[in-house]
Amino acid sequence: MKTGNFQKYAELQLAKRKLEDEIDILKPEVIQEMEDNEMPEHAIDIGKFTLSSNRTWKYPKNIEDIVKVLKEQQEQAKASGTATYEETPKLIFTSSKS
Repeated sequence: MKTGNFQKYAELQLAKRKLEDEIDILKPEVIQEMEDNEMPEHAIDIGKFTLSSNRTWKYPKNIEDIVKVLKEQQEQAKASGTATYEETPKLIFTSSKS
């Protein structure tokens, strides 16, 4: 077994989390700056930022009721064994408290 792979993976995961935290802090500031300056795009030497939007849909109650019934039927199918599933390996790394 190559224990070096475990160490390297763990170090990269920790670095990734730190970078994602920094990105989460900067992202709203960058969006605000682009909106304030009415810049739908902004190019820099290493890439380009583009502002876009996501739609969040809100459906009428009758459709939400249908979705609720469908989800209940899915749960019943899981419980009765008529639904099938596939398992794939998933690696989880949990850092120790420092």
